Amino acid sequence: MERRSHSRQARRLSLELWAGETRHTGILRDVSERGVFVQTRAKVLPGEELEIAFPAEDGRPELRVVARVARRDVLSTQFASAGAGGLGLEVLEDASSLQPLLQDAGFEATPAKADDANTLRPFHVKLKQILGTRTQTVQVRAPSVPSARARALQRAGRGWKVSAVSQG
Repeated sequence: MERRSHSRQARRLSLELWAGETRHTGILRDVSERGVFVQTRAKVLPGEELEIAFPAEDGRPELRVVARVARRDVLSTQFASAGAGGLGLEVLEDASSLQPLLQDAGFEATPAKADDANTLRPFHVKLKQILGTRTQTVQVRAPSVPSARARALQRAGRGWKVSAVSQG
């Protein structure tokens, strides 16, 4: 049974991952409107935020997006020589930041309405501690749900994940 809410397109593209000041290399394996899967040997834990840098290619400028590690796939030692594991990354910014890459992968363009892109709406973002039981609700103003998630996580700091977002 397919649990993904957005379809994925296979894509192969070299990239850099930045976890704080540490640079890692990786290969984009697939892309969706909300995230990417990157084959990499980076040892980053679920919940951590990264910056992904996609190099300029065929007239497309370099892209940089902020993402959160949603899952980490680790290969057992016997399969490690066949390739690296990888990271499932959820894009924390407005999905339009991936638009040039999505168009290259065959997704239809989804232009944002001018008034929607600039209108800040109130959101309540419920956060749960990644390695604990604490919860908190953060109120933010953002143009979209993904932006509200990113702003709430930035405000809360490391060690938190989003469990629910509601407008109002």
